[in-house]
Amino acid sequence: MRCNTAAHALHLLRWIPALGVASWLGFGCNDDSSNPTPEAPDPAGTWEHVYGDLPLLDASLPTGVSLRYLVLDADQTGSVHAQMLGTGGGAWCQDLIYFSTLDAGIVLQIYNDAGHVQHKLLFGFAVEGDSLRLGDGRGHNAVFAAREAVAAELDCPPIPVLRRVELPSYPALGTGLAFDGSALVFTREDPETLLDRVDPDTGTLLTPLTMPFPFTLVQAIEQESTFWTVCRCSPAVALRRDADGNELDQVDTALFPQPINIRAIAHDDENNVLWLHGLDASGPSRLLRVDSDADPNVLVRSTSLDLYLEAMTWYGGALWAVDSTAGRQALVEIDPEFGNVVRTFRSPDSDLALRAIGAAGHRLFLLARDPVADNVVLLEIAP
Repeated sequence: MRCNTAAHALHLLRWIPALGVASWLGFGCNDDSSNPTPEAPDPAGTWEHVYGDLPLLDASLPTGVSLRYLVLDADQTGSVHAQMLGTGGGAWCQDLIYFSTLDAGIVLQIYNDAGHVQHKLLFGFAVEGDSLRLGDGRGHNAVFAAREAVAAELDCPPIPVLRRVELPSYPALGTGLAFDGSALVFTREDPETLLDRVDPDTGTLLTPLTMPFPFTLVQAIEQESTFWTVCRCSPAVALRRDADGNELDQVDTALFPQPINIRAIAHDDENNVLWLHGLDASGPSRLLRVDSDADPNVLVRSTSLDLYLEAMTWYGGALWAVDSTAGRQALVEIDPEFGNVVRTFRSPDSDLALRAIGAAGHRLFLLARDPVADNVVLLEIAP
């Protein structure tokens, strides 16, 4: 059986570029039953990166993240955990499988969000007490310390789904998901002058609303009666409109010291706070806290939050957003006081393209498109 395992390892390794680590690859079978083959070293554990670097492993991570943990479970599955380097933080995580060899080699097979093998990496390793040392055979080594668990802010658990329903309507790219007291509302893809309304209990489409302005995307709602929107024609401006499309208010970020192109809007009805997130032309993306009732509008706080948010909502005293930074699809919870990510959740389905997020009272929903099935789904989730 051990010989078969080694042969399987060699079969996988033929896909790995030569790394100058042949000294680790002494696979072979011991036919002398009086001298049984020793057990392979066991690297299983939760390991936090403490010092050293492995360029090969770093190159397997997307730009803008830094390796923090390797999780190697006893069943040879695991995960790699990295920290987003942009301001605001957050976690980036990917699954992996691994196997070790008798001569202290370890292969890490890292998967992408779609479940496809993205990288196969070979290292030498040694377990020394409460530390794990990895080397690439080229003079690069990294040391990891044993931990009980991954730090909560760097973990990416899957988010539980309570209910999933298919919708016959396609959302426009860039729309949010707002709740008007009885229905979840989003901008339809075609035509964009229609706002579709969905019963959150049944997933039934209700009578749509008409927003007589093309390219205007509903992002949030204030007091369940008026919509905060953004137009592709003027992305620096947030407009508040009633259900008939009449303009009631506007926030022009060009009047602030650091204007942004708005991508996501949320409104905290309890504290009457407008939140805007988007790209600052002079630097990273920013999160703006705005008093929109003041005349002129008052920028209460501007925080660097260098993430690519698709949509945002206010839920449970925090901001929740769909994040596509570094090519991932994740759900993040943002501390409104400090403007940093405190929790990261994986997409509930790697086949889905998450489009929007919205809260209806104490319930939270995701709107997503399934390009494989060519349909749209509404997910009720429980973070």
